[in-house]
Amino acid sequence: DVASGQGILISGLPGHLIEDVSLGNILIVYRGGGTKEQAGREVPEDPTGYPEPGIFGTIPSYGMFARHVAGLTLDRVELRHATDERRPAIFLHDVSNADFDRVKAQRPSDPAEPTIVLRQVNGFTTRDCAGLGDGHRAAIENEKL
Repeated sequence: DVASGQGILISGLPGHLIEDVSLGNILIVYRGGGTKEQAGREVPEDPTGYPEPGIFGTIPSYGMFARHVAGLTLDRVELRHATDERRPAIFLHDVSNADFDRVKAQRPSDPAEPTIVLRQVNGFTTRDCAGLGDGHRAAIENEKL
């Protein structure tokens, strides 16, 4: 019953990356309630207010937003929403070496909306992830899965 504004937030600064984050064996059920407008929202950079998470406002994903990260591993992570949710589960921006193993993310309520958004991602590997298949992508500029 996690509030809709309380997703996992991992955000460094340009040129000051957060490095080597691993999350495993986690199940989080969010309340939902995110809108399509929130899904399209650009999260501002604010180095003067960093690291207070409130400066980012509502993030454009219900489960995880990661930006300026080098080395992100998710293993056996499952993200769900209890009520209508229009935002994707995961949004990665300026992330390198993202490794997803056995990740399950509930789709947004509108099946036309993406489950994962990748923007400026270098090195994205998936293994046994529901709906994603196994594979590695070297460089992704802007893709919605």
